[in-house]
Amino acid sequence: MRLLYGTLTFIIYPLLIILVFFRKIINKEDKDRYKEKIFPSSFNIKRNNNSKLILFHAASIGELKSILPIINELEKKNDNFEFLVTTLTTSSANLANIELKKFKNAKHRFLPLDVNFLMKKFLSLWKPDAIFLVDSEIWPNLIFLANQKKIPLGIINARITRKTYNKWNLFPKMARSIFSLFNLCIVSNKETKKFLENLNAKNIFYFGNLKFCESLDKTQFIDNNSKFLNLNKFWLAASTHEGEDEFCLKAHIELKKNIKNIKTIIVPRHISRAKRIKQIGEKFNLTCQIFKKCIHR
Repeated sequence: MRLLYGTLTFIIYPLLIILVFFRKIINKEDKDRYKEKIFPSSFNIKRNNNSKLILFHAASIGELKSILPIINELEKKNDNFEFLVTTLTTSSANLANIELKKFKNAKHRFLPLDVNFLMKKFLSLWKPDAIFLVDSEIWPNLIFLANQKKIPLGIINARITRKTYNKWNLFPKMARSIFSLFNLCIVSNKETKKFLENLNAKNIFYFGNLKFCESLDKTQFIDNNSKFLNLNKFWLAASTHEGEDEFCLKAHIELKKNIKNIKTIIVPRHISRAKRIKQIGEKFNLTCQIFKKCIHR
């Protein structure tokens, strides 16, 4: 199965290039940096070979935010660490460009497609001393190549649902060969711990969900919205997807019939949809406001 996966990804590589170019045209990819995903010549290698490079791969915003406290603590403990954070989405890249400026030696790149020769070149040029995947980011070619190069490999805040576990069990031999290569597994829930044990993973630890961990500078903590929240009743629709926002706004209208001071707060899964949600709310003759940051900094 490993050989089959490697061969298939190589065969469809030209189609994946076309897909990335198409996504760029429809503004789903960064118009200046999209080539980082598909061409070794665009990997933009900048590192200090005297430092130890730790690679974190976090697909999107939630995963990225969960590793920022980890980078912060590692930087405090060792000034010889260098951090490379890779993501997949433009929204996470935009956030990384802001958040990583807080660290002395951290940079962001898009992770290349999981095609064998691309990943091999990526690892050979960056030469990471350790790799940590975040959440459910499982890239077989990356994992097999890291093992070949004897690069320590871990997964942080690992999350495997029952549905995903059943899919892995369609290819049990390959699944076990992949998960057995992790040197460290820190899981986000006990169900995932059980699944990983069944998939032949080792060194599995459960400390809770890292997405709920965040370092805050209390001297900069300004709650501009406490008065608003204290004077009103409100409910929160978190991590909504397209199509769910309209349902939430209709629910708000119904709630308003009985609770006059009810406020609805919608936190979309992808923040790029904020303006669209505001437009939908205004179609319902609702007063809407976009809050970019609501509690600190």
